[in-house]
Amino acid sequence: KILGMLAISQWVVKGLVWGFSLSTLDFLLRDYAVSGPKMQVYRAVTMLPWAMKPLFGLVSDAVPICGYRKAPYIVLVTVIAVAAHAAIGLSPERSLPVRVVVSCLVLGCVQASVVDLLTEAAYAEKIRRRPESGPDLMTFVGGG
Repeated sequence: KILGMLAISQWVVKGLVWGFSLSTLDFLLRDYAVSGPKMQVYRAVTMLPWAMKPLFGLVSDAVPICGYRKAPYIVLVTVIAVAAHAAIGLSPERSLPVRVVVSCLVLGCVQASVVDLLTEAAYAEKIRRRPESGPDLMTFVGGG
């Protein structure tokens, strides 16, 4: 069960989805004729959720949803990120203001950072319960 969750969160969300989002960011902003310095600002804003991981962790621990501290938050940010990416992908070219596009990308980054944080917390709990499986689990997460 945990291996499936880790495979999806680490490889699909962080690797595939966030990797594609990040690699297309420059092309998307160039399409909007954003200048280089402004592009760097938008890139930094897009990456802000990674710096906010401690806040996300505090909220998920302090405010459980239906008694759960991780799964509802993972589902919630995933639904929001899918909607944000769909808004960008399904809109006609350059029909959204660039700030809306950046906001949607921030929401996608929120998903990647929250899913990363909460799955890390889940496997840390597993390692605490069964320390002998820790090296194998860390190898699985890090290298597949």
